[in-house]
Amino acid sequence: METNHPKKIITMILVTIPIIVVLATLFLRPRFEINDYETCAKAKGSLIMESYPEQCISKNGNRFVRVISD
Repeated sequence: METNHPKKIITMILVTIPIIVVLATLFLRPRFEINDYETCAKAKGSLIMESYPEQCISKNGNRFVRVISD
């Protein structure tokens, strides 16, 4: 029975490491910052207000106004 013990530990390590890597990748991936109207308009969960000029409200409540050039 003692000879199987090291094999179980190695198997557990080989299964656990990929799980940790996947979870770390999901939680530590860089998130893009919303700091202008264009980025806000493309972001999931943002609201576009049909005003002039248009305004975008990001998911966290920040408001951005579309810059209109001449």
